[in-house]
Amino acid sequence: MSKAKARSRRTTKTATTSRPRFNKLAFFGDLGYEPHTGQLEVHQSDAPRRILACGVRWGKTKCAAMEGLPAVCLPQQCNIGAYSAVIDSSGMAHTP
Repeated sequence: MSKAKARSRRTTKTATTSRPRFNKLAFFGDLGYEPHTGQLEVHQSDAPRRILACGVRWGKTKCAAMEGLPAVCLPQQCNIGAYSAVIDSSGMAHTP
C-alpha cells in the first residue's frame, strides 16, 4: 500500500470540520497491532482517564504505548493533557 493511500485510510472527514479526523484503529492496523477485546475497549473509550487493573500479561504496557502513539504523531488532534502510568502490581498480592 502506498504511503498516501495508507494516510488517507487513517483519516476521515468529519461533518463539523474540514480537518480530517484521525482513525486510530486503522493506524494500529498499519503498525500490525491487533488489540484484544479488552484493549479495544480502552482504545475506544472517550474517558479522560483510563485505569487498568488487570492480571499479568494482559497487555497493559503495549495498550498504553499504542494509546500514546497517536498523541505523539498528531498532537494537534489529540488531548495529551493527561499522562499514563503503567504499574506492575504482580507483587502487591504477595505477602513477605
